[in-house]
Amino acid sequence: MVVIVSTEPPIPSWQDMFMLEAMTFKVRVVVDNPETSGDDICAQAWTNLYHRGNPSGEWHAIPLGILESITNLDNGGKMFVFCDSVILTSYGEEYRFTFRVRSKQSETWIWANDFMVDGLVKIIPPSDEKWTKGPEFSHIYQNIKLGNFMASSVADQLGFDAILNVADNLDLVPSKFSREIIYKKIPMKNGAGNKISDHMILEAVSWLDEQDALNKNTIVSCRAGIGRAGSTVVAYVFYKNPTWSFEQCYKFVFEKRFIYPHSGLEETLNKLYPRETLD
Repeated sequence: MVVIVSTEPPIPSWQDMFMLEAMTFKVRVVVDNPETSGDDICAQAWTNLYHRGNPSGEWHAIPLGILESITNLDNGGKMFVFCDSVILTSYGEEYRFTFRVRSKQSETWIWANDFMVDGLVKIIPPSDEKWTKGPEFSHIYQNIKLGNFMASSVADQLGFDAILNVADNLDLVPSKFSREIIYKKIPMKNGAGNKISDHMILEAVSWLDEQDALNKNTIVSCRAGIGRAGSTVVAYVFYKNPTWSFEQCYKFVFEKRFIYPHSGLEETLNKLYPRETLD
């Protein structure tokens, strides 16, 4: 038996999004048979949204790829997480979406909710902000670039070897790229008032240092590539330059791309990476 546990966005729900923004669909399912694999399950978002794969705006399925599997549940079964992201390509209307799953041995779909109980999304025109108008990124330090989620979603086309995604509500399925790309997600909450925890900073800096040492062309991204990703890249520059103050590191990144730091970032970095000497 396949059971839907949760979806992102939830069903029902309502949200506004920009045209040309990326929208992530994610569904978690559990199965009672421990021998089941993710390849045995078909998971889809079902929607009338316009995107690059649906220029006509008709109701259609978005196949979701396996993102994660969790074994040894209390009931002996397994949990699978399926997801995908699409770039929204039209605006001005209210669109609907839901989710459905089934075992590939069955023809019966299991839906996330009752008929016409859907998620709703209104697509608004791109704003004047550059990050809403397509993939974009800035070279910051050594092999590290800083950009929006749209750039990460086409990382294979832009020549990247590795992605650090720090958006808590956006996901990528690396197997869908045209070539192998190293992928890491560290989910940070949006908004400057949300402090980034010590362990997330340490994990992100360590991972970036590994990719940089391997000469991997790496992009750090969140939704806009400004707050969460910007704070992460400031942390990496701070780590790599032990005689620089926080203000020097922040200015170094800011001169290359508009960013803002999350609450408590300066205090966290000074605690994790104490300065040797300050000019």
